[in-house]
Amino acid sequence: MQFNEMWRQYSESGRPVQVTVYANADCVSRSNVRVAADGAVEVFDRSRVTPGLQGVEIGFAIVNKAVALALLPKRQLLLEDAVYPPLVERRALHAFVTDRRYYSVGDQDRLAATEDYLATVNA
Repeated sequence: MQFNEMWRQYSESGRPVQVTVYANADCVSRSNVRVAADGAVEVFDRSRVTPGLQGVEIGFAIVNKAVALALLPKRQLLLEDAVYPPLVERRALHAFVTDRRYYSVGDQDRLAATEDYLATVNA
């Protein structure tokens, strides 16, 4: 993670929330976002069915607490479901786009790929 660059882009964007988006040029996963040229997230689609999606939101965000809390409903929802859609509508969700591959452990196949990757960097 390029924390200094992420913070710089977040600060310069003027948007209250920034998500990290893997560019997904290698199509390692199904994309779930589309990002405008100015860095605004135009579409955030957890179902991954909207045409023209071009990246994967990977779950790391910089969040203005006051803005996020104001958007949270009384019932329990994932942050992504409660906060991101209204921010997208207002062009207030910024994307830090990276081409650095991400690894997750959400299922057995991904766990094996992550283990293989970690074995190469720790060798």
